[in-house]
Amino acid sequence: MLYLDNAATTPMSLPVCKAMWQYMINDYGNPSSIYECGRNNKRAVEEARANIAGLIGTEADNIYFTSGGTESDNWALEAAVAGKHSGTIIVSGIEHPAILNKCRDLEKRGYNIEYLRCTSDGIIDIEDLRRKIKDDTLLISVMLVNNEIGTIQPLMQVSAVASEYGIPVHTDAVAAFGHIDIDVHKLGVSMLSVSAHKICGPKGVGFLYTDRELEPLIYGGGQEKNMELTHFDKDGNARMVDVTSKNDTHRKAIAKGKIKVSREIFDAVVNGTVQKGDVLTTATIAGIMAVKKTWELIPMCHAIPIGSCNITFNPIEEELEIHCTCEVKTYAKTGVEMEALTGVSVALLTIYDMCKSMDKNMELCQIHLAEKNGGKSGHVVNER
Repeated sequence: MLYLDNAATTPMSLPVCKAMWQYMINDYGNPSSIYECGRNNKRAVEEARANIAGLIGTEADNIYFTSGGTESDNWALEAAVAGKHSGTIIVSGIEHPAILNKCRDLEKRGYNIEYLRCTSDGIIDIEDLRRKIKDDTLLISVMLVNNEIGTIQPLMQVSAVASEYGIPVHTDAVAAFGHIDIDVHKLGVSMLSVSAHKICGPKGVGFLYTDRELEPLIYGGGQEKNMELTHFDKDGNARMVDVTSKNDTHRKAIAKGKIKVSREIFDAVVNGTVQKGDVLTTATIAGIMAVKKTWELIPMCHAIPIGSCNITFNPIEEELEIHCTCEVKTYAKTGVEMEALTGVSVALLTIYDMCKSMDKNMELCQIHLAEKNGGKSGHVVNER
């Protein structure tokens, strides 16, 4: 057979088959497991990630393996709209269906899609791009090389225009990877999609490059790069999560809890007659100190600059309970949920400590994260 459709898909090369054979037949363990076979596979995955990163001029932490170009494209567009209920995405009119069909889905969900005009040669109109940019533009997605006519788009010009407005750029590079040199920094893109089956690799394998935070596209077990379990390295050793590549953002967390007390303790706390002193003032100070020391108390927590900490108490006489709320704010690379929870816990423990000589049957309960804002998960409210 004379095969002439390599632009659609390619046969796997013999070196690729040989490289994969070991992991398909012998080293088939789960790379998320801690036994030797799993650790070996994890090491192989991370080596592949690092090799790919080197090919496009980035760091391994920016590479996420996927099932192919379609998943990578979908993930990129979903990342652009995450936490947003409206906004505009700009794409060319000759994108791959993985982009165009996803855009139709986003239109049904209320997002605005702008389609760029192209010349007879399939080159996008840069001036049309400028005209279509709006204040609510979330993403510009233009494929690097067209999969049907081979047009190479002026992506650096696209990125230069986008940077004037602070808009991220995604490119579908499935038809480009392995055929032309790619450097994500020179291209100026924030996200880039690739599929292995176009370059003599296996079907069902691809990757997404991104310099941004991602939400899992599919929920279930641990996601790619252990998105749900990141306190262990590729060898199963404990580590602190690396957040150096994340952007500083405004973050807030509110934690709540309560302590159930006797009538005697409730009256003494409210009236300020506890022998050891002003209970609520002392508990407030203790809670604030705990917030600032969370990174020393909880393993793997980062030392975060605390911008604001507010602890309040609300005595509920009908229930003989003292409710505590701790609100923590920061401008940092990671959130302050643990800080808020630690603040509430220590504040309530301080009430217990100062009143335990009167009654040791006090009960701390319902300590929980009530609200958080910022970061990849956006705004979360836990109503109780």
